[in-house]
Amino acid sequence: MLFSRRTSSIRLKKKNDAMKLEVEIKLQVGDLKEFLERLGGLRPRRVAERKSQDDFILDLPQMRFKEKGSLLRVRNEGGRGFVTFKGPARVNKNFKVREELETECDPVQMLELFQKLGYQISFRYQKYRTIYQVRVATRRKGRPQPISVMIDETPIGNYVELEGNPQGVSRVAGSLGFKKKDFIRESYHSLFLSFCKKNRCSLRDMVFR
Repeated sequence: MLFSRRTSSIRLKKKNDAMKLEVEIKLQVGDLKEFLERLGGLRPRRVAERKSQDDFILDLPQMRFKEKGSLLRVRNEGGRGFVTFKGPARVNKNFKVREELETECDPVQMLELFQKLGYQISFRYQKYRTIYQVRVATRRKGRPQPISVMIDETPIGNYVELEGNPQGVSRVAGSLGFKKKDFIRESYHSLFLSFCKKNRCSLRDMVFR
């Protein structure tokens, strides 16, 4: 059974099991130094230092995962690996909401295993990620909700992913100077395709050159 390492997601009880839902948005960031200054006003806690991430999206030759809107990914984070399955995104005009299952693995062996089972690497993307966490009060009773703030430096620019309670995500985004029209629900693959179309490049993967 796969299970997640993250703490910023929503869990919905389903009989005797727990279904983890990932609720997130992306924000495009121009000046990273300016963004960090604004983030500092929220008194964030740094939970993960800047690390290189090498992500591999896998699919069957028939592209069954892509057709269903699902995702199978193996991540290599400096030798530490994670295998992740994400279900189809649910209808939501502001947030990307989808089921997520994740567990640690040996990234090299896991890639080799999937390829021996007939899976192929359909897309590879790289980034440097730094993770912060802020806590914000919402309308819900109880303690302030934790919101993960993941700063991604990618080959196509800087982005920030906010993950957690929808109200908390909106509040943090607003405090950082963003509006709902700035919320991005697309995947890095979709953003990369748009970037290549705009810049007339024919690169297959989003990797540092």
